[in-house]
Amino acid sequence: MAIPDAILKKPGPLSPKEWEVIRRHPALGYGLVRDVKLVPEVGNIILYHHERYDGKGYPKGLAGGTIPLEARIFAVADTLDAVTSHRPYRAPRDFRAARRELTDGKGGSSTPRSSTSSAAWTSRSGEDPVRDDAPRAAARGLPASAARPKAS
Repeated sequence: MAIPDAILKKPGPLSPKEWEVIRRHPALGYGLVRDVKLVPEVGNIILYHHERYDGKGYPKGLAGGTIPLEARIFAVADTLDAVTSHRPYRAPRDFRAARRELTDGKGGSSTPRSSTSSAAWTSRSGEDPVRDDAPRAAARGLPASAARPKAS
């Protein structure tokens, strides 16, 4: 939200100035919804979804249990999406890589409880949504175009 495509689609590393723009997006998003009559948790998700369990996140630098639960849960989903989606600077990675990133707590971003819960769910479900997912998309009543391309 509010990030220029030139930054979002940049194929290489971001400059310090570009990182400043990236780090503003939670506060900008929150500013758009704060006066809308939504449940407070929606604003918490938008504002705090880039906070890190180790306190090195943004925009407020919250740590541990001070990060609202709904934002910590959303951060797990956001990590899953980020790891398994195409980025201009890298190909999508598989579900196992996302699980490793969540359970390893790479960079202190993962919440131990939410990451462990997501890893337990993926282990129990046996699902590994590899990118050639057309049969699953069809089973859900979605067109084949809703399936993501197979990761390389």
